[in-house]
Amino acid sequence: MLTDSQLFRLQDVLGCLACYANDLFGLVEHEQFLNLMESYDPARVEVIHDVLETLWENADIIDGFVEKNPFGLSPDDLQLALSWKDALHATGVFVGTEEGRELYLVEGRLVALAQAELHESGPCLVNITVLPFENMLVEDYTSMAMDLDVRYAAFPLQRDVARARGLGILETPQQFVPFSREINGRRHEAEMNRLMDDLDRESRLHAGEDISPEGFHRGRFAGLSREERDRLADEEARSVLLDQLLAMLKGRLIKKAAPTPQLDVCLANCTKATLEEFGQYLGVRGLTSLNKGQATERLMDVALAAMPQTLDALLGTAAAFPAVVLQQLQQQAAEGPLVRTVTPATLDNSTVGCFPFVLPFLQEGQLVGVMPEEMRDLLLKLDLPALAAQSQAQEDALRVTEECLFTYGLTTVEDAYHELELLGLDALSAQEFDGLVRRAAEDGALDGLLWQHGSSDYLVSPPLLPQPDTTQARDERRYLLECHANVPRKHLYEFAKDGRVEEAAFTGEAAEKLASYLNERVPDGQNDAFFADNVLEELILAVVENNVDVAEMLAIAEEFGLMGCDTDPERLLGRLAVLRNSLPLWELNGWSAIESMELQTGKKMFFDDRGVPLKVGRNDPCPCGSGKLYKDCCGK
Repeated sequence: MLTDSQLFRLQDVLGCLACYANDLFGLVEHEQFLNLMESYDPARVEVIHDVLETLWENADIIDGFVEKNPFGLSPDDLQLALSWKDALHATGVFVGTEEGRELYLVEGRLVALAQAELHESGPCLVNITVLPFENMLVEDYTSMAMDLDVRYAAFPLQRDVARARGLGILETPQQFVPFSREINGRRHEAEMNRLMDDLDRESRLHAGEDISPEGFHRGRFAGLSREERDRLADEEARSVLLDQLLAMLKGRLIKKAAPTPQLDVCLANCTKATLEEFGQYLGVRGLTSLNKGQATERLMDVALAAMPQTLDALLGTAAAFPAVVLQQLQQQAAEGPLVRTVTPATLDNSTVGCFPFVLPFLQEGQLVGVMPEEMRDLLLKLDLPALAAQSQAQEDALRVTEECLFTYGLTTVEDAYHELELLGLDALSAQEFDGLVRRAAEDGALDGLLWQHGSSDYLVSPPLLPQPDTTQARDERRYLLECHANVPRKHLYEFAKDGRVEEAAFTGEAAEKLASYLNERVPDGQNDAFFADNVLEELILAVVENNVDVAEMLAIAEEFGLMGCDTDPERLLGRLAVLRNSLPLWELNGWSAIESMELQTGKKMFFDDRGVPLKVGRNDPCPCGSGKLYKDCCGK
């Protein structure tokens, strides 16, 4: 174990080096760093850890430290500092204590460290920096213990330790330095190879070359902005939507008569299936057992008599007639019975959604919409603007509720309404909102389920309430309730002004970087327009709803054919890790893992292409791209 004088010397030289590195890289204000070094502030350990980690990643600066000797150290202390250019920063396993030393399994070798105090815990993973010191080895006192990985279970650990013992224990600088130089040399070579690979890759990309491995190609959307990709994808999706809408219209199409505003003529020329669909909309049952003529007569006799009340109730249902359809019906009713010719450019969901108030005729190869006079007269008597506003309020209420389920996993009805209020979308009263979401949950119009717990009624995301219910699901719900009680909620408006959290997840920085990466390497045979978005959707929902880890995300990516998409697999893994850590987590009450770390450290985090956190000095350009210095931007 270290004596008091040895410990004092170690801490003194380490402190001087840390102060030099901090000033050189501008990590923390000089005076603030000195105050932290002398205080017991909880932030002290983390700041010193960050500074020393930066030092060991840039150990060559020790030459400048020794040459300038800014703290007036003795020649022996300067020589000690110079020896730390051979420090080894690694993830290892704390094995235990032996003969007053701590044993660590590092890079396949056993390393014995002399410490001031011995750990008493059992085997665990640690991030550690090993330093030569006098005639022994020590660490820099910034080691961080982690849970023991499954690969270091009892038997494999015993086997690895036995194998390492056979190679001999490293316990002196003379034994350790050749080993550390070999490891650091291999790392430096690998880092240089990655750097050259990145430079070559960027150069070829800039030249417009396709750098995809065999079996992949550079997608048509590569290098485009989100707005450009969305526009092109919408154009491609438009053709698919048109096919679907035309297929829907095909069954309703009136081909044997000229367009007419008379309802009886329209119905007489409809197919039997269209008559039955017409009756379902207007609440007329029993048409299936009638022939076509009888069905037409019944619709004319029964439906028209009750139509004012039926329409009033029907049009007030947001699920049946969204606000955009009601607005279009109002415009068409004002124009007259003959609606404009429907072309591919004007055919959309709202056009098709106007059935049964607008019936499609085929005239000389063109689609013509007709609003029968009887339907038009009734529509003109209704307060369509008020119904449209009511429909919009219901749409907003259901959308915000589903955003709550996406963001928090479960929420009380009252809390969901509070989110609606915070967004300024509370056109419905609390009582109206309560009734709406309950009906929607029961009818399946809402992607959520009702769950009564204690004295509160909760809306729950379906994965948390399987049918039949399970012990695991019940435990997960109780766990989430405990988490939500201890973590303040991140409100929907904090994601976006309109509270569209799911959309924000798909368009956030991490998702955008992954989408750009995927568009550069689309598997052959995949659709360029939808591939990246399809992968993103699967990954995001898996993380949010099932809290999958990076290994499971990689398995999902491989199901999409992304195995071997990059010569450096760390690039894909890094992007997956950053995406996972940037998404709202249910147990964090809507906050992401990165946001949680930023709140704890008070620092904005940035990552490189491989998901490694960037070390940003106060006087460095801010990685956010603002053009400002970090200290004047995200480092405030």
